[in-house]
Amino acid sequence: MASQVISDCLEALELVAKWERAARGADDDLVRELLLEKVQWECGEDVDAEAEVERTFEEDYSPDQPAWKEFCGELARTRRDAIDTIVYESQGIGGLEAVEALAKARQFATEEQEERKLERAQQVVAIDFLSDVITEVARRRPQYSNKSISRYWEFGNIKLRLSDHELPPAYSPSDIDITVGRLNPDTHYHLPVPYTTDQLLSLEREVRELIAKLLEREEEDSEEE
Repeated sequence: MASQVISDCLEALELVAKWERAARGADDDLVRELLLEKVQWECGEDVDAEAEVERTFEEDYSPDQPAWKEFCGELARTRRDAIDTIVYESQGIGGLEAVEALAKARQFATEEQEERKLERAQQVVAIDFLSDVITEVARRRPQYSNKSISRYWEFGNIKLRLSDHELPPAYSPSDIDITVGRLNPDTHYHLPVPYTTDQLLSLEREVRELIAKLLEREEEDSEEE
């Protein structure tokens, strides 16, 4: 169900972008045609689309503003709603499906607030994805921070930390830090936001190799004891 909702929202973003390009500076007749397409797409046969177009022009659009500007304002609200829905639904499905949905949605973001919202969602989804990978390979569940989305795993006297910010000074120099974020901190492993699916998968491979080495070292230390 969530996948279908996201698919519908991505379709909406594509259509909004198409209608915006066609509408800018257009005369009222073309705006009516574009609005008719929008109403038909949204409502199907449930409403009289032509009557709804005329009602919109008469009741919703200001006579003091060009119709194309009113229409583009309406499209902007549709875009924001679609992005909000994709962000919300992506938290539920997680994994690569969510990663790719957010990346596609970001192509249609035109406002800084929309971009930041999608970047934050990408950040959370990537951290959850990598957390699942570490938990699977390490065969142990993470411990969570009470103050952030950070989490960490212990391998003997080494802590592996996955976070959206750098290690605080209180952590041991032997600890390992994996970060996901907009900035590029001085950490052992970092995934920049926004990122591509290939970048995330590349980091996943590195993390799997890292966990294998930590498990091997942990076993060696245990044998020495």
